[in-house]
Amino acid sequence: MAGRTAIPVLAVLVVLGVLPWIIAAAPANPGDAAAMQSIANTTGAAKSLGWGVKSADPCDGAWAGVSCDGAGCVTSIRASRAGLVGWLHAPDLSKLTFLAELDLGFNGLIGQTGGDLPLLPAPSTSAPSTSAPTASSTLRSFSANNISLSPFPDYLGSTAVFPALESLSLAGNALHGAIPAVFGSNSNIKLLDVGGQSSILTGRIDQLIAGMTSLVEVRLDHNSFFGPLPDATNLVNLRVFDAAGNNLCGVPKFASTVSVDVSANPRIGKPCG
Repeated sequence: MAGRTAIPVLAVLVVLGVLPWIIAAAPANPGDAAAMQSIANTTGAAKSLGWGVKSADPCDGAWAGVSCDGAGCVTSIRASRAGLVGWLHAPDLSKLTFLAELDLGFNGLIGQTGGDLPLLPAPSTSAPSTSAPTASSTLRSFSANNISLSPFPDYLGSTAVFPALESLSLAGNALHGAIPAVFGSNSNIKLLDVGGQSSILTGRIDQLIAGMTSLVEVRLDHNSFFGPLPDATNLVNLRVFDAAGNNLCGVPKFASTVSVDVSANPRIGKPCG
Protein backbone atom coordinates (compact mmCIF):
# COMPACT_ATOMS: atom_id res chain seq x y z
CA MET A 1 0.00 0.00 0.00
CA ALA A 2 1.05 3.58 -0.62
CA GLY A 3 2.55 5.45 2.30
CA ARG A 4 3.72 2.39 4.17
CA THR A 5 7.37 1.43 4.67
CA ALA A 6 8.23 -2.13 3.73
CA ILE A 7 9.79 -4.17 6.55
CA PRO A 8 12.55 -6.51 5.34
CA VAL A 9 11.55 -10.15 5.59
CA LEU A 10 14.88 -11.02 7.29
CA ALA A 11 14.25 -8.46 10.04
CA VAL A 12 10.82 -9.95 10.70
CA LEU A 13 12.24 -13.46 10.95
CA VAL A 14 14.91 -12.32 13.39
CA VAL A 15 12.36 -10.51 15.58
CA LEU A 16 10.17 -13.60 15.63
CA GLY A 17 13.13 -15.73 16.62
CA VAL A 18 13.02 -17.84 13.47
CA LEU A 19 16.67 -17.12 12.59
CA PRO A 20 18.47 -16.45 15.89
CA TRP A 21 21.64 -18.09 14.64
CA ILE A 22 22.19 -15.30 12.15
CA ILE A 23 22.81 -12.68 14.85
CA ALA A 24 24.31 -14.78 17.66
CA ALA A 25 27.61 -16.55 17.17
CA ALA A 26 28.49 -19.40 19.52
CA PRO A 27 30.57 -18.22 22.48
CA ALA A 28 34.05 -19.68 22.85
CA ASN A 29 34.27 -22.86 24.86
CA PRO A 30 35.95 -22.32 28.25
CA GLY A 31 39.18 -24.14 27.32
CA ASP A 32 39.76 -22.12 24.17
CA ALA A 33 38.83 -18.87 25.91
CA ALA A 34 41.29 -19.47 28.75
CA ALA A 35 44.07 -20.46 26.33
CA MET A 36 43.52 -17.40 24.15
CA GLN A 37 43.51 -15.06 27.15
CA SER A 38 46.83 -16.54 28.26
CA ILE A 39 48.24 -16.12 24.75
CA ALA A 40 47.03 -12.49 24.72
CA ASN A 41 48.91 -11.81 27.92
CA THR A 42 52.18 -13.64 27.20
CA THR A 43 52.62 -12.34 23.64
CA GLY A 44 51.52 -8.76 24.21
CA ALA A 45 48.49 -9.19 21.94
CA ALA A 46 46.29 -7.71 24.67
CA LYS A 47 48.12 -4.43 24.10
CA SER A 48 48.98 -4.56 20.39
CA LEU A 49 45.74 -6.11 19.11
CA GLY A 50 43.37 -5.45 21.99
CA TRP A 51 42.72 -9.13 22.62
CA GLY A 52 40.63 -9.55 25.75
CA VAL A 53 40.31 -5.83 26.40
CA LYS A 54 36.75 -5.26 25.17
CA SER A 55 35.62 -8.84 25.48
CA ALA A 56 36.80 -12.03 27.14
CA ASP A 57 35.28 -14.10 24.35
CA PRO A 58 37.71 -14.66 21.43
CA CYS A 59 34.83 -15.85 19.24
CA ASP A 60 32.59 -12.78 19.40
CA GLY A 61 34.38 -10.87 16.64
CA ALA A 62 36.23 -8.44 18.90
CA TRP A 63 39.55 -10.29 18.70
CA ALA A 64 41.34 -9.13 15.54
CA GLY A 65 42.58 -11.99 13.37
CA VAL A 66 40.85 -14.73 15.37
CA SER A 67 38.21 -16.98 13.80
CA CYS A 68 36.08 -19.71 15.36
CA ASP A 69 33.74 -22.43 14.20
CA GLY A 70 30.09 -22.83 15.07
CA ALA A 71 30.93 -24.76 18.22
CA GLY A 72 33.03 -21.98 19.73
CA CYS A 73 36.42 -23.52 18.91
CA VAL A 74 39.26 -21.31 17.67
CA THR A 75 40.19 -22.41 14.15
CA SER A 76 42.38 -19.58 12.86
CA ILE A 77 44.85 -17.07 14.28
CA ARG A 78 46.23 -14.52 11.82
CA ALA A 79 48.67 -12.34 13.72
CA SER A 80 51.31 -11.43 11.15
CA ARG A 81 52.98 -8.03 11.73
CA ALA A 82 50.98 -7.64 14.92
CA GLY A 83 53.74 -6.37 17.20
CA LEU A 84 53.79 -9.56 19.23
CA VAL A 85 56.70 -9.99 21.63
CA GLY A 86 57.55 -12.38 24.40
CA TRP A 87 56.46 -15.98 24.74
CA LEU A 88 53.96 -18.24 23.05
CA HIS A 89 53.60 -21.18 25.39
CA ALA A 90 53.02 -24.64 23.95
CA PRO A 91 50.48 -25.68 26.64
CA ASP A 92 48.21 -22.82 25.60
CA LEU A 93 48.26 -23.76 21.92
CA SER A 94 47.78 -27.43 22.73
CA LYS A 95 44.35 -26.55 24.14
CA LEU A 96 43.24 -25.16 20.76
CA THR A 97 42.40 -28.61 19.47
CA PHE A 98 40.66 -27.38 16.31
CA LEU A 99 43.28 -24.82 15.26
CA ALA A 100 43.81 -25.13 11.51
CA GLU A 101 45.68 -21.91 10.63
CA LEU A 102 48.40 -20.08 12.53
CA ASP A 103 50.32 -17.08 11.16
CA LEU A 104 52.93 -15.52 13.45
CA GLY A 105 55.17 -13.93 10.84
CA PHE A 106 57.13 -10.70 11.31
CA ASN A 107 56.83 -10.55 15.08
CA GLY A 108 59.25 -10.67 18.01
CA LEU A 109 58.20 -13.95 19.60
CA ILE A 110 60.86 -16.14 21.16
CA GLY A 111 61.13 -19.73 22.28
CA GLN A 112 62.29 -21.10 25.58
CA THR A 113 65.91 -21.29 24.41
CA GLY A 114 65.84 -18.06 22.43
CA GLY A 115 65.40 -19.35 18.90
CA ASP A 116 63.22 -22.44 19.09
CA LEU A 117 59.86 -22.52 17.40
CA PRO A 118 57.38 -20.64 19.59
CA LEU A 119 54.60 -23.03 18.59
CA LEU A 120 56.05 -26.10 20.26
CA PRO A 121 58.87 -27.00 22.60
CA ALA A 122 61.87 -28.43 20.81
CA PRO A 123 61.81 -32.25 21.06
CA SER A 124 63.83 -33.55 23.98
CA THR A 125 67.17 -35.22 23.31
CA SER A 126 65.77 -38.53 24.52
CA ALA A 127 62.87 -38.46 22.10
CA PRO A 128 62.81 -38.98 18.32
CA SER A 129 63.22 -35.80 16.31
CA THR A 130 59.66 -36.17 15.05
CA SER A 131 58.03 -36.09 18.51
CA ALA A 132 55.97 -33.02 19.40
CA PRO A 133 53.18 -34.10 21.71
CA THR A 134 51.53 -30.71 21.95
CA ALA A 135 50.97 -30.33 18.21
CA SER A 136 47.48 -29.98 16.81
CA SER A 137 46.53 -32.75 14.43
CA THR A 138 44.16 -30.31 12.72
CA LEU A 139 46.81 -27.71 11.79
CA ARG A 140 46.73 -27.15 8.02
CA SER A 141 48.70 -23.91 7.64
CA PHE A 142 51.61 -22.59 9.68
CA SER A 143 53.54 -19.42 8.87
CA ALA A 144 56.42 -18.03 10.93
CA ASN A 145 58.37 -15.86 8.50
CA ASN A 146 61.02 -13.47 9.80
CA ILE A 147 60.86 -14.23 13.52
CA SER A 148 64.55 -15.24 13.97
CA LEU A 149 63.59 -18.90 14.20
CA SER A 150 66.39 -21.43 14.71
CA PRO A 151 67.19 -24.34 14.36
CA PHE A 152 65.18 -26.11 11.68
CA PRO A 153 62.08 -27.78 13.23
CA ASP A 154 62.23 -31.05 11.33
CA TYR A 155 59.35 -32.53 13.35
CA LEU A 156 56.96 -30.35 11.35
CA GLY A 157 57.44 -32.82 8.50
CA SER A 158 56.08 -35.72 10.53
CA THR A 159 52.81 -37.08 9.16
CA ALA A 160 52.18 -38.78 12.49
CA VAL A 161 52.20 -35.44 14.33
CA PHE A 162 50.93 -33.06 11.64
CA PRO A 163 48.81 -35.24 9.35
CA ALA A 164 46.78 -32.30 8.02
CA LEU A 165 49.62 -29.82 7.37
CA GLU A 166 49.45 -28.42 3.83
CA SER A 167 51.26 -25.08 4.02
CA LEU A 168 54.55 -24.44 5.82
CA SER A 169 56.24 -21.06 5.46
CA LEU A 170 59.40 -20.33 7.47
CA ALA A 171 61.18 -17.89 5.17
CA GLY A 172 63.67 -15.28 6.28
CA ASN A 173 64.70 -16.81 9.59
CA ALA A 174 68.02 -18.16 10.85
CA LEU A 175 67.36 -21.83 10.19
CA HIS A 176 70.55 -23.80 10.00
CA GLY A 177 71.80 -27.34 9.51
CA ALA A 178 70.63 -29.95 7.02
CA ILE A 179 66.99 -30.71 6.31
CA PRO A 180 66.59 -34.50 6.64
CA ALA A 181 65.93 -36.27 3.35
CA VAL A 182 62.82 -37.88 4.88
CA PHE A 183 61.30 -34.52 5.83
CA GLY A 184 57.70 -34.34 4.63
CA SER A 185 57.83 -37.74 2.95
CA ASN A 186 54.32 -38.83 1.94
CA SER A 187 52.90 -35.73 3.61
CA ASN A 188 50.10 -33.46 2.41
CA ILE A 189 52.42 -30.44 2.25
CA LYS A 190 51.60 -28.40 -0.86
CA LEU A 191 53.57 -25.24 -0.05
CA LEU A 192 57.07 -25.34 1.45
CA ASP A 193 58.90 -22.03 1.80
CA VAL A 194 62.24 -21.99 3.64
CA GLY A 195 63.92 -19.39 1.45
CA GLY A 196 66.39 -16.78 2.64
CA GLN A 197 68.05 -18.37 5.67
CA SER A 198 71.34 -16.44 5.27
CA SER A 199 72.93 -19.38 3.40
CA ILE A 200 73.10 -21.60 6.50
CA LEU A 201 70.39 -24.11 5.62
CA THR A 202 71.63 -27.06 3.62
CA GLY A 203 70.83 -30.54 2.31
CA ARG A 204 70.17 -32.45 -0.91
CA ILE A 205 67.16 -31.04 -2.72
CA ASP A 206 66.85 -34.05 -4.99
CA GLN A 207 66.45 -36.29 -1.94
CA LEU A 208 64.27 -33.83 -0.03
CA ILE A 209 61.41 -33.33 -2.46
CA ALA A 210 61.42 -36.81 -3.98
CA GLY A 211 58.95 -38.06 -1.37
CA MET A 212 56.85 -34.88 -1.19
CA THR A 213 54.45 -35.87 -3.92
CA SER A 214 51.77 -33.32 -2.96
CA LEU A 215 54.05 -30.32 -3.54
CA VAL A 216 52.58 -27.50 -5.62
CA GLU A 217 55.04 -24.74 -4.67
CA VAL A 218 58.51 -25.07 -3.16
CA ARG A 219 60.83 -22.15 -2.34
CA LEU A 220 64.36 -23.04 -1.23
CA ASP A 221 66.19 -19.99 -2.55
CA HIS A 222 69.28 -18.32 -1.09
CA ASN A 223 70.50 -21.13 1.09
CA SER A 224 73.32 -23.66 0.87
CA PHE A 225 71.56 -26.61 -0.76
CA PHE A 226 73.90 -28.71 -2.89
CA GLY A 227 74.00 -31.67 -5.22
CA PRO A 228 72.04 -32.41 -8.38
CA LEU A 229 68.76 -30.84 -9.32
CA PRO A 230 65.84 -33.18 -8.76
CA ASP A 231 64.11 -35.02 -11.57
CA ALA A 232 60.77 -33.43 -10.85
CA THR A 233 58.85 -34.90 -13.76
CA ASN A 234 57.11 -37.30 -11.39
CA LEU A 235 55.86 -34.47 -9.16
CA VAL A 236 52.67 -34.01 -11.13
CA ASN A 237 51.23 -31.30 -8.87
CA LEU A 238 54.32 -29.06 -8.88
CA ARG A 239 53.83 -25.59 -10.35
CA VAL A 240 56.58 -23.42 -8.75
CA PHE A 241 60.20 -24.39 -8.03
CA ASP A 242 62.55 -21.69 -6.72
CA ALA A 243 66.07 -22.75 -5.74
CA ALA A 244 67.98 -19.65 -6.79
CA GLY A 245 71.19 -18.81 -4.99
CA ASN A 246 72.35 -22.25 -3.89
CA ASN A 247 75.11 -24.63 -5.02
CA LEU A 248 73.20 -26.98 -7.30
CA CYS A 249 74.41 -28.76 -10.40
CA GLY A 250 73.06 -30.78 -13.30
CA VAL A 251 70.42 -30.26 -15.96
CA PRO A 252 66.91 -29.09 -15.00
CA LYS A 253 64.22 -31.75 -15.50
CA PHE A 254 60.82 -30.20 -14.97
CA ALA A 255 57.48 -30.40 -16.72
CA SER A 256 56.65 -27.45 -18.98
CA THR A 257 53.92 -26.38 -16.55
CA VAL A 258 56.43 -25.60 -13.77
CA SER A 259 57.79 -22.10 -13.19
CA VAL A 260 61.50 -22.70 -12.44
CA ASP A 261 64.12 -20.35 -11.00
CA VAL A 262 67.60 -21.82 -10.57
CA SER A 263 69.56 -18.63 -11.18
CA ALA A 264 72.74 -17.89 -9.22
CA ASN A 265 73.74 -21.56 -9.16
CA PRO A 266 77.10 -21.51 -10.98
CA ARG A 267 77.09 -25.26 -11.68
CA ILE A 268 73.67 -25.53 -13.28
CA GLY A 269 74.00 -27.21 -16.66
CA LYS A 270 77.29 -28.83 -15.66
CA PRO A 271 77.89 -32.45 -14.61
CA CYS A 272 77.73 -33.06 -10.88
CA GLY A 273 80.56 -35.58 -10.79
